[in-house]
Amino acid sequence: MNSGRLKGFLTSFTSKSTVRELSLTPEQSERLQESQLDSVSDFSTIIVMAGLLNTLVIMLMFGGGPLGNLFSFWAISQCAVMGYIIVSRVRKANSDLQNDVEGRTKRYVRGATVIGFFWAVIPLMAFPVGDDVQFAATGIILTATMFGGVLLIGRIPDAAMGFVLPILCGTLAALQLQQDPRNGLLSVLTLVYGGVLYFGARLAYTQFARQKLSQEALEEQTQVIGLLLKDFEENASDTLWQTDIDGRFAAMPDLFGTSPQTQAENSNVGKSFIDTFKPDEASTLLSQHMRAQLPFKDVVVRSNNETKRWLSVTGKPVFEGGIFQGYRGVLSDVTQARETEERVMFMAHHDELTGLPNRNQFTTELNTLSKDKSDGVGDWFIVWLDLDRFKWINDTMGHDLGDRVLEAVAGRLLDYVSQQGIVARISGDEFAIVDHTEDYRTLQEYVENLLSALSEPYSIWGNKLNCRASAGVKVLPSGYFDVNKALKQADTALNDAKSRERGSWCLFDHRMEDQIRAEHQLEGDLQKAVENNEFRLFFQPIMSAETREVVACETLLRWEHPQRGLLTPDMFIQFAEENGLITRIGSWTIRNAIEKAATLHPSIRVAINVSPLQIHSDGLVPTVVNALAQSGVDPARIELEITESVMISDTEFTMERLLQLKEIGVRIVLDDFGTGFSSLSYLRQFPFDKLKIDRCFIEGVETDPDSQAITRATLSLARALKIRCTGEGVETPGQADFLQENGCDELQGFMFSRPQPLENLGHLIQFNSDADETANQDVVVPLADNDATKRRKARSKSTRSA
Repeated sequence: MNSGRLKGFLTSFTSKSTVRELSLTPEQSERLQESQLDSVSDFSTIIVMAGLLNTLVIMLMFGGGPLGNLFSFWAISQCAVMGYIIVSRVRKANSDLQNDVEGRTKRYVRGATVIGFFWAVIPLMAFPVGDDVQFAATGIILTATMFGGVLLIGRIPDAAMGFVLPILCGTLAALQLQQDPRNGLLSVLTLVYGGVLYFGARLAYTQFARQKLSQEALEEQTQVIGLLLKDFEENASDTLWQTDIDGRFAAMPDLFGTSPQTQAENSNVGKSFIDTFKPDEASTLLSQHMRAQLPFKDVVVRSNNETKRWLSVTGKPVFEGGIFQGYRGVLSDVTQARETEERVMFMAHHDELTGLPNRNQFTTELNTLSKDKSDGVGDWFIVWLDLDRFKWINDTMGHDLGDRVLEAVAGRLLDYVSQQGIVARISGDEFAIVDHTEDYRTLQEYVENLLSALSEPYSIWGNKLNCRASAGVKVLPSGYFDVNKALKQADTALNDAKSRERGSWCLFDHRMEDQIRAEHQLEGDLQKAVENNEFRLFFQPIMSAETREVVACETLLRWEHPQRGLLTPDMFIQFAEENGLITRIGSWTIRNAIEKAATLHPSIRVAINVSPLQIHSDGLVPTVVNALAQSGVDPARIELEITESVMISDTEFTMERLLQLKEIGVRIVLDDFGTGFSSLSYLRQFPFDKLKIDRCFIEGVETDPDSQAITRATLSLARALKIRCTGEGVETPGQADFLQENGCDELQGFMFSRPQPLENLGHLIQFNSDADETANQDVVVPLADNDATKRRKARSKSTRSA
């Protein structure tokens, strides 16, 4: 057993393991250690006496033998060590070190381990020189020592194992050195004893820990119940009240916790019960019940004095001999509960951070405005705002500072809008405004001044931060309008503004409705595409930089739309991610790509892009495993490409999922390297098999010194980390030569081939000799004469983005 496995074996037994299993807090763990030490200390005398007795027996058996001097030295040393440990414990028990629980535990473990090693040498000395009786007696003593040690110090499991393991190892070694065939059975029996000790001690310690936790929980619960009962007795707010037949107090209790002078005034007999409360619907209901001489229960009213408390009133009429005498009942102070309820209601309709209305409340306000506009009120508009650099601020400077920025933005919006306007925080860094202008001519000035106000630097915690905003504007019609449609139109205008220039704004135009309808249609068609199997796989060769031969192919998804033709991923992947279809589409891509890989020569790898949502899908690993099993493809031929955006959210889970994929044997590739955040930290945390340098750096390597420097640095870093590199977007021989000269391993780009169906790449790719004959058909003319290629050139922008 190597050191790593031994360490893992010991860790699985230790008290730290139990602390993790039981989810203990640091305070609970420290109290548990104190209980361990106190429990074991109670047996200190027994441990010492047992050790001395066993030492005496050993000396009586072997002191006069051939190794008598050695046994005497052992016994004296053993007694000296035990005495030193006892004296040290007594001296440190009277010092400040007594409060160092962790240190005391470690010293106890060390002492037990040292004594364990002393006993471990006994079988090595006794078995070779002892007769059968001495051999059996020594075995009994060692067995009793191990069992007694675990029984007495087992509540400190590290100490128990430190004591037992050396004795077990020494006994096993002595038995094997004897070379007696019968010792094999004794060795097995010794191992069985060791296993029994291990599991028995582990179970006993876990039960001890659980018992202590249960005892603490019970004590804590008893204390809490006592405090609650005491608090209830001290702060009970129920008050008895009584009126005469005219509804006036027969005796006025102190209902409101007022000053002594006010209490004296309130104690005047004859004050009207109803006049005690603020006139509203609840007090009117009370008055109606009392005039009708009907009982009432838990009617919540507001006091009509300076305290403004909320009271729950219960009462019933009193009759004597059938004659009405007045009311009796109970008043309960429910001010705190009412304020809590109002706070909860406020939080349900407002953003907790900024105090602005949330999306639900904003929609409610718009619905109210829509009903009012049915009378023809016009000149209202929605401004939908998105902060342009907020994500960068949040990721690089921390969420606390980001929250302060959001609060500052909310403050500026509230200062800017008119008294009639409404400001809301929709989500994250998105805000919305509904406001009113005199005419359409002032709208442009309003929005531009608003964006100018938001673009002013924010001074937060000594930092000067710039955080501009983009806006989409929707002018509301003069009459009734569809609120959800209006919000969607404002959002569409915002997206249009952001696509043009950050920090700008766009007024919704009805021509944009065609875009909205097209998007809705595309979302509906996407659902059908999954069911009708309308997706196709294209492949783009990846060449060896040295030999310029195909070493891999990247799989690229295409949608063969019945009406719109061949669509690239940038035209539909966003919708697939929004409606959850990306997982099904991704699984289909993985299965079919691996199936196609089986038709290629075994030397050619296949790269498959994996989206962030797929990484978090529970079906990703089973899909890869099943596809590999059905196709028989070597896992090392499959490369799963991820971007840095996958690593940003829930990094720990992502790392775990990627390690699961690595264990299968597939390669993990970091795509678009250098365009995201914290690339170097990810390279340190996870052993990627390959990096792909983004095309934005490759484009300028022939003329741009900055692109050359970045590309060289990336290639040097990859070589230092022993990670292969692929240059994307290679379109000219100069780019290819630059990458090859600077150590790039692989090249990919239009210079070699555009993405095409696999059967169209027979002139470049070597197929598997065992694959179907259709896979080997070379049906492609040169790229320059390929009609399909000419059609794709017309869509080069979208093809590049894919």
